[in-house]
Parts: sequence; structure tokens; C-alpha cells
Amino acid sequence: MTNKNRLTALGNDTKFILFYRVTSFLLITAGLCVCLQLFEEEKNLLSLFTYTVQSNLMVWFFFLISSIRTAKAVYSGTKVKTCDFCSIFSFCTCIAITVTFLIFWCYLAPSGWMQNRLLSFRNLSIHFFCPVLMVLDRILFYPKGQMKKTQVLFMLIFPLLYVAQSFILGLNHLVYFSDVGVESYYMYPFLDFDAYGPLVFVFILGLAGFFLGLSYLWYYLEKKAGEKI
Repeated sequence: MTNKNRLTALGNDTKFILFYRVTSFLLITAGLCVCLQLFEEEKNLLSLFTYTVQSNLMVWFFFLISSIRTAKAVYSGTKVKTCDFCSIFSFCTCIAITVTFLIFWCYLAPSGWMQNRLLSFRNLSIHFFCPVLMVLDRILFYPKGQMKKTQVLFMLIFPLLYVAQSFILGLNHLVYFSDVGVESYYMYPFLDFDAYGPLVFVFILGLAGFFLGLSYLWYYLEKKAGEKI
């Protein structure tokens, strides 16, 4: 059996899909608990306002719901397609968590951020394991080339909601992020309206362009993969 046939077999094995998703869910849950320090006296709840943790929570929610749906498929004996939980949500979650992966490993890690804790479970769980598990779920278990081009735009919902959250908190000075090493009412400097004023909207447009570029690249790669099947 070729490698391609092995992957196809795995992608059609509901028991393997269930094992993969439950294991992923448990690993991501453990990573979030460690990151947020939920079992320590001093919680790290301000991290809930970071893009990284919120994108991890999207993945956590995806694996929670998809594990439940896959379990139902396994125990009812229905076809594997019932394991394709909301393709658009899967796509949007993949984009959100891939951005987390790219920004950390292509920019933050080389700049020396978290240098002493780069290989810690806390760091790897949210910046490596979570993105890789989500992307592999998309590659292995979802049919290729079935999304419509206009559906790609749904991926803007999460980043726009995040920007809205940042403005609500920042403009009203509701949360000061010094406890997580950020001396500002804004978690990220490019969203700091107090410091940059309307220039922030230029940054947002640039980020929107990056998200759209990545999303349409992914869309076309999936489309090409679907044409080869």
C-alpha cells in the first residue's frame, strides 16, 4: 500500500479519527490549563485576552464538538462523512491557529522571545502541538476542493472580533496588561489607538491583507489537491 493510500485509509477510519480527535482535545486542554495556570494559586487569566490563547480556544472548541460528533458516528455505524464537522469552521480555525504558529516561529522565537522556555510544554502546546494537530485534522479528514471561493471570507470574523475586543478594552481603559509583561491597555502595540491614533487602521488593513492572502493560498492548494483526487 502506497503512502497516499495509507493516508486515505486513515482518513476513512472513523475509529482512528475518534482516537485522533479525543487525543488532540486532551492534549490541547492540558496545554491551556498549563498556560492559564489554572491549577496554581496565581492564575494567568489575562492571557485569555491574547490572540494566541483565543485561537487555541477555537481549536479546543473544534476538537470538543468534532470528537462528540465522531463518537456518535462510530457508535451508530454511520459513514465517515458525518465526521466532517462544519468545513467552514474547520477552515477558519486552521487559518487562525496557523497565524499563531507563523508569527511565533517566524518572528517571536528568532527574536529571542521565551528563549529559556522555548521547548517547555507550556510553549510547545500552544504554539506547536495545537496548530499542527488542527492542520493535520483538516488535511487528513476533510474532502478537498469543496469550499466556495466566497466562503473564504468567513475567516475574517474571528480577527475582526478580536480587533473589536481590543478597542472596547483599550479605549475604555478596562484592563491594564502589566501582569503579562505588557505596559499598556492594549495587548498588542499595533492595536494601540492611544499611541498611534488612526494609523492603527492602516495596520489592521495590512493584517487583513495577510489573513486573506494566507486564506486564499490555502483555498487554492485545497482546490488543486481536490482536482488530483
